[in-house]
Amino acid sequence: MKGILLSFNKKYIEGLEYLEKSYSSYKKEENFKIHYSLCLLKVSEINNDEKMKKKALKNYEKIENKEQIPNELKILLNF
Repeated sequence: MKGILLSFNKKYIEGLEYLEKSYSSYKKEENFKIHYSLCLLKVSEINNDEKMKKKALKNYEKIENKEQIPNELKILLNF
């Protein structure tokens, strides 16, 4: 999961590209949802894209166990 590693390294644009490619295979996995939401959110902030921000929030809301989100990522997932 190169996209997750890229998101950990704050390379959100590159990470989002890889996560989008693997969306259909991993969309139900919690870790994927966390990093996909984070990349969507950060790229939406970079591009000032409200539609993408809504998509990020929608995916964030699909995370069932938000306690699993590492603290360093919880801080970044600020809608």
